[in-house]
Amino acid sequence: MKVLKLLPNFLTILRIVLSLFLLFLLLNTRTYFSFLTPFHINMISSLVFLFAALTDLLDGYIARSYKARSRFGEIFDPLADKILILSAFLG
Repeated sequence: MKVLKLLPNFLTILRIVLSLFLLFLLLNTRTYFSFLTPFHINMISSLVFLFAALTDLLDGYIARSYKARSRFGEIFDPLADKILILSAFLG
């Protein structure tokens, strides 16, 4: 049960990491990912964004269902959302 209380915070941290990876992927396409076609870059970016967005849905559901709300989640969950959206726009 203790693991379920930590899972929403882990998912929030994972969303931040995925957001930063998305930004790196989109901004460094020509440098590090020149072997991929634009189609592949778009597909990978879309999947990373979708997975990150699903972690937002899942961490909120788990936090409410198991009463696993925390001060960390209150602060970093909205911040992680903004980082994800900003990464997609900047990329």
